[in-house]
Amino acid sequence: MDIVTQSVLLIEDDEDARELYAEHLRAAGFDVVTATTAREALDAVSARTPDLVVLDRKLPDRDGLELATLWRAGRAMATTPIIVLTAFAGRTDVEKALEAGCDAFLAKPCPGDVLVTHVKKLLLASAPTGKLPKFRL
Repeated sequence: MDIVTQSVLLIEDDEDARELYAEHLRAAGFDVVTATTAREALDAVSARTPDLVVLDRKLPDRDGLELATLWRAGRAMATTPIIVLTAFAGRTDVEKALEAGCDAFLAKPCPGDVLVTHVKKLLLASAPTGKLPKFRL
């Protein structure tokens, strides 16, 4: 059985939050790529398809859910797990995230270890047969 290091695309425009979450994900053994805008996120996905996306809802240049909808409509990202991590945490916000095809919804402020737990859970659930995700338990 192959052990594969998992990549996470973290899209967060707030510098402090981005650094905090990236640090937690890296400490758990993930390869983390960060983006601060929708444009940077699209460029990152074009360069390398991540194993999972952590997506902020309010980005400076676009609603994060528009990215999720776009990715779900294409082939490369159609099944990539997406976690929405946002301060917009009302019932309609959760519903919109699910309608956009997101797999999980976390409200800010969210402890880094809680994010890591959700990332691990989704990656284990989506792992192809014979490929064991590599991260620290």
